[in-house]
Amino acid sequence: MTAPEALVSVTNLATPCNIAIAGGFLLGMLVNIRGSVPKDSQRFDVNFLCGGDRKNEIAFHFNPRFEEDRDRVVFNSKLNKEWGQAEESSTNPFRKGKSFLLQFVITKNGYQVIVDNKPFYEYSHRIPIEQVKILQVAWTVELQQIEIFKDSNISSSTCSETK
Repeated sequence: MTAPEALVSVTNLATPCNIAIAGGFLLGMLVNIRGSVPKDSQRFDVNFLCGGDRKNEIAFHFNPRFEEDRDRVVFNSKLNKEWGQAEESSTNPFRKGKSFLLQFVITKNGYQVIVDNKPFYEYSHRIPIEQVKILQVAWTVELQQIEIFKDSNISSSTCSETK
């Protein structure tokens, strides 16, 4: 049996990085992000953005933060230029100086977040997935690879390669 072919597979990326998906995101899609957190990182973002006239709307904002008083992950959506009610995890599975595998599975209920093969969080849809067209990764994170698969039954880009 052969492994499914990725719709997108890009390596050695600089941030910010925007990957547009022709036809947009669909239920069942899987996003794999392999990277590491630099020792000087204060935060990084993974955003699922709407396209077209709604390109500034964020269907899902995933934001690990490395703060002096506490590390945490914040989840939210931005609709009509307004942030919604933030959700927050009291734990942060990411560590400065360490590599990670971050996965997002798009389900009918929301975004299932998996970190290093362990379920971490499920964020409910606030904006229909059919409106999501772009994956964005920003701030201080080192990206080794981003893959997007049409089917999660497996373990156009403005990104530039790092030198």
